Amino acid sequence: MKSLRYCILALIIGLMGSCDGLDTTPDIDSKELRTNMGEEIILPSYKNFQSSLTPLKAAVDSFAQNSDSEHLKAVKTAFESAYITWQKASFYQFGPAEDALLRQHINNFPANTTNIDDNILLENVDLTYGNYTSKGFPALDYLLYGVATDEEGVLFYYQEDAEREKRLAYLQAIVVDMQNKIAGVINTWETSYLAKFNEASGTGTGSAIGNVVNAFVLHFERHLRDNKVGIPLGVRSFGAVQPDKAEGLYSGLSVTLASANIKAMHDFYRGVSTDNVNGLGFDDFMISLDQANLATEIDAQFNKTTNEINLIPSPYVENLEQGNITQADLAYDELKALLLLLKVDMTNALSVQITYQDNDGD
Repeated sequence: MKSLRYCILALIIGLMGSCDGLDTTPDIDSKELRTNMGEEIILPSYKNFQSSLTPLKAAVDSFAQNSDSEHLKAVKTAFESAYITWQKASFYQFGPAEDALLRQHINNFPANTTNIDDNILLENVDLTYGNYTSKGFPALDYLLYGVATDEEGVLFYYQEDAEREKRLAYLQAIVVDMQNKIAGVINTWETSYLAKFNEASGTGTGSAIGNVVNAFVLHFERHLRDNKVGIPLGVRSFGAVQPDKAEGLYSGLSVTLASANIKAMHDFYRGVSTDNVNGLGFDDFMISLDQANLATEIDAQFNKTTNEINLIPSPYVENLEQGNITQADLAYDELKALLLLLKVDMTNALSVQITYQDNDGD
């Protein structure tokens, strides 16, 4: 099936390349590729994330009524499931998600625990604007796992303390805010943006493929390589580990979340839909451009990098604190190697210009 698609893409390229007087950068993407990305992967990923918040909201509401061990465990289970599901939707930060600052609202870690505590004390549950480090998953991570050293202490925080009602209200407000933010992004995609995305041909700045590639590479560089692995490891602090910068700081989910994120990015690269159907992806795009070797090399590096991330000892934070960093170093090196392939080789092959500003030369 994919071989037929390669031929179709190659035919499109050949036809456009034969027309004199056109843009020297050919329109090398097909609508089928954009359709698969938008309709089969991106929008369904957002909807899956939205669906994952429903049981989380129900569990938090039940916990507010019955703050016992059983209901706390239910909240944690729903939290972990939703956090993992977010990893599959987190790297589409362009268009509606960029306009809505979706990532900042949903997963701006680490949490500012002082601000969270102040918001609770002042009963500030309006999280519509700002408060980026006092909301979303990092705030839930703190409030479900980090307010005490054990489950008994967490339960006391919500059962006996004089501020229990304010704390429960803040938990509920966080989830409602997340639901509102993703609902807004989905609505924009469905009512207007998807049609524009499907018709935004080419690979230049502002094209659908140009936007996707830039968001994809930026997320990989800054949010997977750096924020999830490198910064806690100390790569931006002269080798001094910073475990307090880790994602899933209190729940111990750091490695699980990083693993889910790179798997989702690999699937997107290969055009795999949320229903696990292998459609058109960046790999097919490059094969149609006589870059099969590069497509294979990137796929192999994704596999190698994923394996190294999966081998990082968990909990990541505890291992960093104990100086057990060898495997994380190996994973970071593979992330750097993969970034080079994505940011330089793949973008060159697809004639996509990186438009975001580099943080550094590494």
